[in-house]
Amino acid sequence: MGKHTVAIMGLGVRGKTHLRAILANADRYEVVGLCDIDEAKMKKVAEDNGLNVPMFTDVEQMLKETRPEVFVFITYPNLRLSMIELAVKYGIKAISLEKPMAESMKEAKAMKDLCVSNHIKAVVCHQQKYLSQMQALKRKIDNGDIGQVMKLHA
Repeated sequence: MGKHTVAIMGLGVRGKTHLRAILANADRYEVVGLCDIDEAKMKKVAEDNGLNVPMFTDVEQMLKETRPEVFVFITYPNLRLSMIELAVKYGIKAISLEKPMAESMKEAKAMKDLCVSNHIKAVVCHQQKYLSQMQALKRKIDNGDIGQVMKLHA
């Protein structure tokens, strides 16, 4: 199985987290494009991560030129439906976005319908670190109550 090509839009704190996760799985994923409205920040992120890939300030241009399989976008919620519409237009196979998924149930349904009807796999990322169960687990780990944690599936 070959690597899946990935284009990322939005390189703020969460965007950089997504990028690091993709780069940590370089056997499965290849970053083919970066996009951010702040060109200087984007160039610094690319440099800091040793990436020599096309960079864009226009997301549609990035998708048109790079034609990735996977589109990761870390945007404000009001932009997410339009990102899925672009994913449809450019034949994206999978998308990853942050929570909240949408600003309304109507918008969420439209996003779901677009993904289903165009066979796009979608994942909405949720941080669980604020849940009381996760905070209790962290305390147990920090206290050494359960030994050295090597891997966690949750």
